Amino acid sequence: MGNTQESEFPIQLNLGPAIRQFFYSQLFITPRYPTHSFAGKTIIVTGSNVGLGLEAARHFYRLNAAKLILAVRTVSKGQAAKEDILKSVTARNDADAIEVWPLDQTSNQSTLEFCERVQKELPRLDAAVLNAGINTKEFRIVDDYEQVTQVNVLNTFLLALSLLPKLRDTKGEFPDETPHLTICY
Repeated sequence: MGNTQESEFPIQLNLGPAIRQFFYSQLFITPRYPTHSFAGKTIIVTGSNVGLGLEAARHFYRLNAAKLILAVRTVSKGQAAKEDILKSVTARNDADAIEVWPLDQTSNQSTLEFCERVQKELPRLDAAVLNAGINTKEFRIVDDYEQVTQVNVLNTFLLALSLLPKLRDTKGEFPDETPHLTICY
């Protein structure tokens, strides 16, 4: 048998520099803000009252989105998020550009009603960032499915599939534009 270490693992990985670079970049490098303009664009961000959804919405507003829809389960929390965005982005003063729409992804009916409203009220939809999600330790059945699966998988994809026609319509009306659908996990 002999020395099997050399024959089985001929490549030695030196992860020290990579780990140092990772921590250095996480602690000391701040990425530049994006500069792409979203002027004239309509954007939907689900789960936009906290965390990554809130920050994504803040960026879209900072980048001049014509209409930003904060799709949230609790409208009062969505209004607080809207106020937070307006206070933090002082270079822009257009409160009418941000709307708070109710969307409870534990409910199939709420998800479908939201999509109907999108079809009826929005002349265009350029991007949808589907960021809403939950994680809970308690097992609960909602609309015949386990709650976490209902929100994170089933209604996320119901929402995505239901928004596709509006995204396609936008592409048809504005052939030079490319609508986007992003699902965050």
